[in-house]
This record gives sequence, C-alpha cells and structure tokens, in this order.
Amino acid sequence: MTTSDTPLRIALLDDYQRVALSMAEWSRLRGCEVVAFDRPLGDEDARVAALRDFDVVMALRERTLLPGRVIDRLPRLRLIVTAGMRNAAIDLAAAKARGITICGTGGLPYPTAELTFGLLLGLARDIPNQERMLRAGRWQTAAATSQRRISDTRSARRSPCGSTRCSRTRCA
Repeated sequence: MTTSDTPLRIALLDDYQRVALSMAEWSRLRGCEVVAFDRPLGDEDARVAALRDFDVVMALRERTLLPGRVIDRLPRLRLIVTAGMRNAAIDLAAAKARGITICGTGGLPYPTAELTFGLLLGLARDIPNQERMLRAGRWQTAAATSQRRISDTRSARRSPCGSTRCSRTRCA
C-alpha cells in the first residue's frame, strides 16, 4: 500500500503478446494493482497520461521510451524494473536524479547464439520452405541436401553472433 492508503499501482509495458499477467503470480502482491499495456502508449504526452498514476513501471521490452522529460512528469514513480540488466529506452540519469530505484532481472547469455544456429540450420536444410510445402499437402519437394546447404559449419571462421562475450564463448 502507498502512504495514502491507495493500492500500489504497477504498469507492465509492452505486453504485446498478452502473456505478462499469466507469467507470474501477481496475486501474491497484496494491496497492488497490476495493469498490463498491450499496445504502444504513443507520444510523450500520451505516455505521461497513461503512467501518471503508477508507482512502479516494469519495462518488458526496450520499446517504450522513458526519457527524462517523461520520468520528470510521473510524480508517483518510485521504481523502474527492466527485463534484463540494460535498457537503452530508460534515462537512468534522470531516474537517479529523482531518487527512483532501477533494477533489472538476470538472464542467460546464450539464447541469441542458439537461435542464430537454429536459423542457420533451418536455412541450410530449407526447413521453412519444406514446412510450407508439407502444410500445402506436398511432401519433400527437394532433397535434404539442398543447394543452400552450408558445406562445413565447423570450418567457419567468422562468428554469426558478432564479437561479443557470448560469441567468444559459444560461437568460436
């Protein structure tokens, strides 16, 4: 509860898939009202109007910009939580200047690398096209060793993940 005996209000931003409310036990937060926003909030004035009465903002993605001009116009805001440890959409200096606590969630360093290799293998074996043909009632329209096949993925020198810590540990 807030000091004025009104419920603590929590905004979940960028829930475009409409899954945030089912991904945690929000009911355990007694005395809190959790509101998921499943559409873009518009320009800065629209964001301020939508978030003005919230104490906590949880940025599920880096889609909704929270520059200092917006943060300064949110009088009840006391906590910003971001999914991940970094979020370029939030003006951290402005939040710190207002005394707003900012925290992030941990994450795994390798899902991007795994997805990259999955996409490469899908292209190498023509999986997207073969899946479309199968759904259309046609079975295996090309040999499993398509012309697009990557000849030897182990001999590749350049990492598809870039030059990050992730690529050095997972893709090298």
